[in-house]
Amino acid sequence: MRVLLFTDLYPDGTSRQGGDQTQAVKELYENAKPHGLSLVAVIRLQQVLRKKFSVRWFLPRKNGEIIDIPVVGFRTFFLKFLTRKLIERQLARREYDVLVCHLSLCALQVKMMKFGEDKPKVLVVHRSDLNHKYLSDCIDYFDLVCARSHAIKVELEARFNLSFVPVVYSGIPDYFFEPIGFEVGHFSNKQPLRLIYAGELKALKNIDAVIKSIPILLNEGLDVRFQIFGEGPEFDKLKNMVATQGLEEIVSFHGWVERTELTQHLSKAHMFVMPSKPETFGLVYLEAMAMGLAILGHKGEGIDGVVEDGESALMVNSADEHSIAGKIIRFYNLGKSERGEMIRAGRAIAENYRLESAARNYFETLKSAK
Repeated sequence: MRVLLFTDLYPDGTSRQGGDQTQAVKELYENAKPHGLSLVAVIRLQQVLRKKFSVRWFLPRKNGEIIDIPVVGFRTFFLKFLTRKLIERQLARREYDVLVCHLSLCALQVKMMKFGEDKPKVLVVHRSDLNHKYLSDCIDYFDLVCARSHAIKVELEARFNLSFVPVVYSGIPDYFFEPIGFEVGHFSNKQPLRLIYAGELKALKNIDAVIKSIPILLNEGLDVRFQIFGEGPEFDKLKNMVATQGLEEIVSFHGWVERTELTQHLSKAHMFVMPSKPETFGLVYLEAMAMGLAILGHKGEGIDGVVEDGESALMVNSADEHSIAGKIIRFYNLGKSERGEMIRAGRAIAENYRLESAARNYFETLKSAK
């Protein structure tokens, strides 16, 4: 099955170095190829009217299967005929069976160009799409609408009265499933509870609220440590917050690390905390669960619907310091067997989201649109 993909979520490189350069979509395609998926091209529509102008942005650029197409205009106000002709010329009569769009702005631009009118078209909806009117303006153009998480699926079905919305989830590499080198529910109340976060440091991740919860935990008599891996626009603010509250011995910053290296740090932690709102899916939750950690997330976002609060995860209704502290204290006060049950339940769920399984699901879902 030959796929033409329109998205901005397909980076040039293969390592995670922050920003919005998520590897999740790229990993799905790379791992779906053995199942019969052939990627004809990745079209990235690049706006040329920027603050830092360069003439080279008016020229299409190729990097392997990735083709950057210059878009003269702004978002939905652009030269549609010119953009379509540039794409057609770059494809050079390459044939495809299915057209796929990730993100609603790309999808609306495809609709406005009337691209792929005679082909099956699939729209994959991410959490950020639900906040834009682009989605309602373009959803009727597509033969199949998919969701990147169960929570997004539920909202799409309710908002657009859709009866069939398959979920195309991301997957976890096998190296996250190495045998756990400790007894499940292992930590004792005589050692620090080790919290960890890994990801971009931006406001919607609510890491500031996690830091604000630390004094509450300390006042309750908990001995905690919080390791933060990542960089981003909130980095300086968070470091200043830690210094102002005198938490330098409790909260530590470690910058970006490669995914394979992250497993070493996860294996030494007890709980992964990321009360993001909004959140598309949050693959790192599953990676942490596979490593034998408890996780703390936000209800109605990302992984909610995959996990159950109090059974396989801890989910807050609000990303404020008191709610976060309350969930952490609840986990801390559980007996070893109860902690072990939650961790084992989480790891069993993660088993269903191995990368090979996710890639097969993605391929079969796209194939159903033909």
